Amino acid sequence: MKRLIYHHRYFFIPYLFFVLISVLVLLLFSKAQIHIELNKLNTPFFDQFFKRITYLGDGLVYLLLLSILLLYSYRWSIIFTTSVVLSNLAVFIGKHMIFYEAYRPSKYFELYEKYKLHLVQGVSLHSLHSFPSGHTTTAFTLFIMLAFLVRNNFLKFLCFIVALLTGYSRIYLSQHFLVDVLVGSVIGVTSVLITWHLLDGYNQFWFDDSLVSSIRKRRKKDVPVAVSE
Repeated sequence: MKRLIYHHRYFFIPYLFFVLISVLVLLLFSKAQIHIELNKLNTPFFDQFFKRITYLGDGLVYLLLLSILLLYSYRWSIIFTTSVVLSNLAVFIGKHMIFYEAYRPSKYFELYEKYKLHLVQGVSLHSLHSFPSGHTTTAFTLFIMLAFLVRNNFLKFLCFIVALLTGYSRIYLSQHFLVDVLVGSVIGVTSVLITWHLLDGYNQFWFDDSLVSSIRKRRKKDVPVAVSE
């Protein structure tokens, strides 16, 4: 586990800073205060930017990465799929079984705070199931997997930045509070780390195969052998 974290430190070090800063801010201020201050940081450009980048947290993005992983590694496909199942189960339990009455920012401020939020036009706002952020969980599950797969350190750091921006989009669009995004990211990252730890040492003859190599092997078998006269 330590070797994995060190090897991908260009993702984990900035992520650790994000977690520590978020925890510190949450200890010093209420979630409403934090949301108000962040909500003030809006521009027409950011309205459109975050309105679009938030789609990287949709569940359909899982299918795209899974399709790519199947081509090149059954091992990583299984690790990714297991991580997705584990993280989504955790989000479901949090949203619908434990914190099912947690208000989203728009509803929270409507009921408890006299502050008019800046809302982005065209975004359909939800009222309940705020904790944790499912979009953020999806983004961090997805992009930490990509960080594991790419070799370039800058690309690993870029994976963190895109995951963070996707998570922040949920705050910017007033779909979630900072605490929802923080916990969503922890669920995504932890799910991948746990799954990798459990399955990395698992060995079967097909585990390190891939769809591409399977097709190549089948083609070789189908090629007729020339018989010398």
